[in-house]
Amino acid sequence: MLLTLTEQKETLHAAALSAGLDVAKEEINWQDEFVQLNDLKLHYLDWGTQGKRPLLLLHGGMQTAHSWDLVAVALKRDYHVVALDLRGHGDSEWSSDGSYSHLASSRDVFALVQHLGWDKFALMGLSLGGLISLSVAAHEPERLSALVIIDVGPELNKAGVGRILKFTQGPAELDSIDDFIKRAIEYNPRRRPEQLRYSLTHNLKQLPNGKWTWKYDRRIGNRGGQGKQLVPTRFDDMWEKVSRVRCPTLIVRGGNSDVLPEEVAQKMVDRIPTSRFVTVPDAGHTVPQDNVTGFLAVARPFLEETQSS
Repeated sequence: MLLTLTEQKETLHAAALSAGLDVAKEEINWQDEFVQLNDLKLHYLDWGTQGKRPLLLLHGGMQTAHSWDLVAVALKRDYHVVALDLRGHGDSEWSSDGSYSHLASSRDVFALVQHLGWDKFALMGLSLGGLISLSVAAHEPERLSALVIIDVGPELNKAGVGRILKFTQGPAELDSIDDFIKRAIEYNPRRRPEQLRYSLTHNLKQLPNGKWTWKYDRRIGNRGGQGKQLVPTRFDDMWEKVSRVRCPTLIVRGGNSDVLPEEVAQKMVDRIPTSRFVTVPDAGHTVPQDNVTGFLAVARPFLEETQSS
């Protein structure tokens, strides 16, 4: 069974305390919002504190806005935190024509910030969300006060991408949530079962036949035709976008990541004059979820330094 809203909040609070975050129970609160943008009904989480510095969070492929919950609740005291379900993910609508390019998603971002009334904002993106964030920064660099790109770049390790591909090519349907938890732990042993159950509450749906399946559109990443899903290891057009980034930028890599090569991260820093590269220990590809306190230890000071940008 899925967790009730009360159980979700209790689980998230326990996870925050377990991770060493100073979070009160009453801070575990978000608003589910829906808005029609670019002919799609998009879902986002508003963590409150309007009037604070705007911060938008973009999740990785196959994830949801709730992937950011521990980061969001840790930063909401100082920022107006909003996390978006990317098109085709979570509770956002699927594109009828399978339009899931980085450009299409970046247009959703601009439409959302216009809806929110944000003139300038900080942006964090993990994996797919990081590539979309680079597209946002390249097209309207003056809109960003700060940019955090997490464990992704124009070139990726084949081994790590292959591991992701193997996971995405798994069964579309399973008998229970516990079956999905088992698969997810095999894919990433750093995640705790109770946290995975909370996360999967927002990423799974039950079918009429009683089985469970992912919420995300499995056409995302389908570049091979005939239903074969491919995850590319190169995004050559991204190097040009990287060179157009002008805002202060933090490039984050998981210390145990098998996805982003260290030399590629350094090459990105060489292309962005106002950037730096940091490694978070005890973390794989999904850095903010694998080691949230380690991630916050580098992300929070960076955001504070760029407060006046």
